[in-house]
Amino acid sequence: AAGGRSEVLPFEEMLRPENAEVLDLLLHDHGQAFDVVVAVHRTAAEGKLAVLRKLFDARVDVNFDHKAYPVAVAVQNGHREVTQLLTDRMETVGLPPYSTSHIAVYLLLSLFRAVDSRAGPHDHTEMTPFMLEMGSRFAAAVDGLHPIPWQFVEDVVVADPAHPLIAQMLQHVDISGCPGPYFDMLMRYDPHNSFILECLKARLDQILDTSEDPEREKQTLLRTVIKEGNRISFLTKVLLDSGAGPNYPLRLEGEPSAPARVRTPLFHCLELPGSPESLGHVLRHPKVDLDARSEGDLNVLQQTVVDVINDPFAYLPHLRLYGRLFAELLEAGVGCQAPRPAFLAGTLLSYLARLELAPLVLPLLAYSTEEEAFSLVLGCSD
Repeated sequence: AAGGRSEVLPFEEMLRPENAEVLDLLLHDHGQAFDVVVAVHRTAAEGKLAVLRKLFDARVDVNFDHKAYPVAVAVQNGHREVTQLLTDRMETVGLPPYSTSHIAVYLLLSLFRAVDSRAGPHDHTEMTPFMLEMGSRFAAAVDGLHPIPWQFVEDVVVADPAHPLIAQMLQHVDISGCPGPYFDMLMRYDPHNSFILECLKARLDQILDTSEDPEREKQTLLRTVIKEGNRISFLTKVLLDSGAGPNYPLRLEGEPSAPARVRTPLFHCLELPGSPESLGHVLRHPKVDLDARSEGDLNVLQQTVVDVINDPFAYLPHLRLYGRLFAELLEAGVGCQAPRPAFLAGTLLSYLARLELAPLVLPLLAYSTEEEAFSLVLGCSD
């Protein structure tokens, strides 16, 4: 010490051969006179392989546990050789990362925590191929269920939806406490993952056990599935088979100044982007009410035409699809006559003709009466 200040040699200086005895004295006789954990982390994060070798040669890790080995940060920064040195050293001191479950899951979560804890909107930290590769190795060593947060799985799905690490992690996930986020994540990014069915069933069990209004929650879930279009329409049948009623009038709150809408599953199938496969599942349900009404006392076909009229441009990219939907409804027996004064042009047919929505008109034409066909001609000629 000089002038009341203590001088500490830079860490690199302490690793010089001439300072070996001092370093040994500090480590063995005086405990951690310097923060060797910080030293290991810093050299690993910066990829200083030679310095890290000197640290280990100096036996700084004699009493360390696996949490003091910064494997995750080395992987995140892409330092492959440093990562190899760290994992080899862990094997040497009896902390094998690829064969000990609690170590593997800790490192797995540490690896993804860096991605999930982004510093802000300008922090673009993301999963790299090396991170995915190492994640797979750690996941393979995990045994049993662990509370792996769904956000970490989502990080992998967003980075590479087809990566095998997803299936590896899902094998070890305990979804009992939070099936909803897992279901939502898979529905958005990987709807054909077989795990989505397990998540859905766990979510339904959770609704039955905890919800004050389980039928409404099931219907809200059913609406969410139907609104995804044909991507996950098979889940519509799963929900209907699980007891979600085909005629439940779900109340949808809109803007404060607008009246609430009331919609049954039939109506959900006709909302953009439209889902013919889900519609088929609903129509085949033995208890479906084809004459279900909206808040405006319109059946599903009439209400859809009103929606088209209110915002025709939104439907223009989907006209052929909606032609198929209209045809299915008509085939099932849904009435197509539009009530007055809902359509000033007289009938549903003539109003669609005026809008030149031919793909919607043609399915209706086969079911029109002579009078309606004449109205259609008049509508086209105006």
